Amino acid sequence: MRKVGLKLRAMMGRWYRENQVQLLSLLERNPNAKVLDIGCSSGEFTLEVGKTIGTKRLYGIDINKEAVKCARKKGIKAITHDANTKLPYKDGFFDVVVSNQVLEHLWNTDGVLLEVRRVLKKRRLRGDLHGEPDLAPQSRVHELGPDASRSSRE
Repeated sequence: MRKVGLKLRAMMGRWYRENQVQLLSLLERNPNAKVLDIGCSSGEFTLEVGKTIGTKRLYGIDINKEAVKCARKKGIKAITHDANTKLPYKDGFFDVVVSNQVLEHLWNTDGVLLEVRRVLKKRRLRGDLHGEPDLAPQSRVHELGPDASRSSRE
């Protein structure tokens, strides 16, 4: 039974990393970009996003206080915050918002996506949603333009 658990953990780790690589491939270089990572955890992936984009202007939110402390030690402007609620940033504050395998754990996904759109400068959301088969097909990229203020469930 223990071998099955270890194999499953290894498989999930590979899947998680593949998703990160796919997200990184969507990013464009912009040394002046301000980046928000929703669900930044300890900040490892946030740093990788910053390196890919070429910026050190990194922000993160996570619900786990200990993870936020780790991210701050890495130079990320991280705060403890529930992503289901309004983001504590001004409209158009960020050039890039990333979130890796977080949306499927939230109850207010419509609200979260609208908030992401609000804090983005170009008001365009482009992201990779991964989750359980009934939540979002793997590797499906969504783009929300100016009419994205409507609920995705309409």
